[in-house]
Amino acid sequence: VDRWSIKKVVIIAGIGRGTVVFTTGLLYFYGLLEPWHLFVFAVLSSSFEAFSSPAEMSLVPKVLPKALLLKGNSITSIASRIAEMIGLGAAGTIIAWFGTSTALWIDAATFFTAAIFMSFLSLRKNQQPASLEQTVPAIDSPSSESSTAAISESDIHINAKSDSKTDLAPSNRQLVRTYWNELKEGFSCIKQNTLILTAALLAAFVNFCLAPLEVLMTIYVKDSLHSGPTGLSILSIAMTVGMIGGGLITSKWGSIPRKSTLILGGILLVGVSCAMLSIPPLMVGVHGLISAAMLMFVIGNAITIASVPISSYLMEATPEGMLGRVGSLTNMLCLSAMPLGGAMAGAIAEGVSVATIYSLMGVLILLPTSLLFRYKSFRRI
Repeated sequence: VDRWSIKKVVIIAGIGRGTVVFTTGLLYFYGLLEPWHLFVFAVLSSSFEAFSSPAEMSLVPKVLPKALLLKGNSITSIASRIAEMIGLGAAGTIIAWFGTSTALWIDAATFFTAAIFMSFLSLRKNQQPASLEQTVPAIDSPSSESSTAAISESDIHINAKSDSKTDLAPSNRQLVRTYWNELKEGFSCIKQNTLILTAALLAAFVNFCLAPLEVLMTIYVKDSLHSGPTGLSILSIAMTVGMIGGGLITSKWGSIPRKSTLILGGILLVGVSCAMLSIPPLMVGVHGLISAAMLMFVIGNAITIASVPISSYLMEATPEGMLGRVGSLTNMLCLSAMPLGGAMAGAIAEGVSVATIYSLMGVLILLPTSLLFRYKSFRRI
């Protein structure tokens, strides 16, 4: 992402994901879709998304000035949640009226449309120095190459068997070495900026603790709240509406307090609300479901209040030429934490009630928050 045109990466990834979804619908329409196809398509779609996510992160600072990053990310969060609700509501109607294949083709069309919109986007030029070595401390190696530096004469592959003609393409070994040096620059940028590292680890830890919230929600609704699909839908809608509310709050008043105040306050609210999910199962009748929905609304609200400032700070503090790598590594860290948290929750759920697990996870979320309140450098963000 740091090497190529960011806009092209987003466009290609959108077209790729759209093609995968369109092909799925086509195979289903002709009765050729097999279960193994879905596994392959899931890997392909996720691979395209792995490119688009850091590219979109790198793209935002090229559209908005730093002063508007928080508000812009808040509005993006609101739009995403509203689109999610509309999509979930429309899916059933589309499938019922037009069939599954048509629903998939409409889904594919949204990717293609987004790619077309992106092609018209005007980006401001990179304001960073030409060499990343001017913005990131040098890596401890005898010959550290900058990811944007030109290939030196020693890197050019000479083909002695081609009538003394020079092949200007670098060798495969050189390409691999250059890739690893660039990747090390990304690790170095995160490692040497303790505030970026702290924000990334904090986001990963919260993802780890919140994984059981999604993984065990069906069991929580069925066994603890004694409700069915309607109850599950109510909790999901409450959380989504809460996220929209959190986006409105950060968009309107997010620039008044420090980002660290929003981050720590949001995570503190997530932890307390998650721990309190152990209370609704003790209530009688519909009151338990209503209380759980209110808590899910608060959790959704708090997640946005905490996550938007984290994303905005990463965009502000990371040099433009490094955003692709820093964004990719941060996403990798956060996404890796979720299956670990889900796996742990699944193992514990065999002998402990889901409500108790939620309570324990809520308390666990509060631990790093209490420590970071004393971290003066972080509080100055």
